[in-house]
Amino acid sequence: MLFFNNISLNNSVTGAEIINVKIDGSGDYTSIQNAVNAASEGSTIMIYNGTYSENLIINKSLIIKGEDKINTFINADRGIAFDIKSNDIEISGLTILNADIGISIDN
Repeated sequence: MLFFNNISLNNSVTGAEIINVKIDGSGDYTSIQNAVNAASEGSTIMIYNGTYSENLIINKSLIIKGEDKINTFINADRGIAFDIKSNDIEISGLTILNADIGISIDN
């Protein structure tokens, strides 16, 4: 189990928009990867409390924030939880579960 208060790979990017991910459907997206795919460079993705079963590919500069690291989970179900393929990424407020690799950086 990995807890993240703040992981930053050069946080010089300022957010262009805020995209809300809520597992209950009341946000912009229920899937983090769909929010990442729709986001423009420099956007902030706010992930609200819940368990998200995803293996994520991050291929653009983003800020990814969990609502609360104690209650916001990425269940990677083995494999890589965050596969980072870009610069200027900031990740905070999340807990990664069941990943072989929590964060892989290949940029």
